[in-house]
Amino acid sequence: MSARPVAELQRAWAALQSGQFRAVEPPAPGTEEPSPSSGPSAGDADWDPGHPVLPVLGAHGSAGATTLALALATAAASPARVVEASAISTSGLVGCATAELGGVGAGWLRGLRDRVVIDRQGEIYPGPDEVPLPVPAPEQVSLTVLDPGWDANQLYLRGGWLARAAWPSFGAVVVVTTPDVPGLRRAEQLLSLLAEDTEPVLAVTRANPRRWGKTIRHCMGDRTRHLSAQHHLVGVPDDPALALRGLDTTDLPAVLVAAATHVLELTGLETPTQHHPRGRHT
Repeated sequence: MSARPVAELQRAWAALQSGQFRAVEPPAPGTEEPSPSSGPSAGDADWDPGHPVLPVLGAHGSAGATTLALALATAAASPARVVEASAISTSGLVGCATAELGGVGAGWLRGLRDRVVIDRQGEIYPGPDEVPLPVPAPEQVSLTVLDPGWDANQLYLRGGWLARAAWPSFGAVVVVTTPDVPGLRRAEQLLSLLAEDTEPVLAVTRANPRRWGKTIRHCMGDRTRHLSAQHHLVGVPDDPALALRGLDTTDLPAVLVAAATHVLELTGLETPTQHHPRGRHT
């Protein structure tokens, strides 16, 4: 990890410990609105990046949502972007870009990783409704993978642009969980909050659903069983080296990118293709 991400995390942790948060507040009377170069503010504004957005919701902490979000952007046939809206102190993308471009306005930091644009927050906010709108993506980007990075219940209740983008009224959503009883219960609860016109894909990390034992299968809820019957339940293979070190500049395992390619095809945002994204073979 380079010195810059380490320094960013140190500053963020010090701010967290001292209770110093950056909240987005309306401008004082008589002051000018923020310039377009500094990015729009949060609140009731809507976010329209001009191309499809694929939300990736973790059913619980450490489910693997950020890793899968990066894999989905890597697997995309065209240049894609990952937007990680969590605070810098909980970011899973620090140190995974091969080129850091620095601040791009409104607290956002940008990096590049092959054909993937990585936008992540460089600040800490009291809640998801305080996070400023993302800055525009480069023109060549045709898909944004959104990793909200907040607890699903808090995100659902607080509202704001991030909640509306993460909980769309229609379209594709990816829910990520782990192959254990608590994980599947949390996934079932999250699935129950999705709008009827959404088309979720349930990605289960670190396991092959075909090899689940009776205990796991018996705890599957109605929505999970329905997705399984529709072949929208996908197992995402585990990689011990990746699990140990976390995301860095190393290429993602080929089996992970292959699973992400399958998830993309199920969402309908990509059609089966012969495109082979960069990934290391294990």
